Amino acid sequence: MERALRRVQVVWFGAKYAITDNLDIIGAYYHYDQNTFTIASCANAPAHAQRAGTMDAASVVIDWRFLPKWDTYIGTFFSQMNGRLDNGFLSRSNLATTAGLRFRFLPLLRDRNDHLASALSNSCSSTGDRCERR
Repeated sequence: MERALRRVQVVWFGAKYAITDNLDIIGAYYHYDQNTFTIASCANAPAHAQRAGTMDAASVVIDWRFLPKWDTYIGTFFSQMNGRLDNGFLSRSNLATTAGLRFRFLPLLRDRNDHLASALSNSCSSTGDRCERR
């Protein structure tokens, strides 16, 4: 029996949109496509040779930054298996939703850049030296 290689092709894309300065919506789509392959060389291999299948999934998150280092979010993820890719799962589809509250210990990148720029301008003006940007 000829042995076929397992191939899983994955396609995904996502986007983030700022509704306001403090409110973002994030979405993504995922698609898996698995070919038919064989792994066994025993007599019952044809019974398990069909392993082709697909998975489609989508997710969405709403993220609200209500204080400089605090934000809260809620998101959901839906997935559906088709063909033999669903082997071992209790259900062909799943919906998972979560929410949370987060404290960021490190400042946001734009906050760090603003802080660095103001620190540089303050150090130049306090010494009276001429500062040049490169």
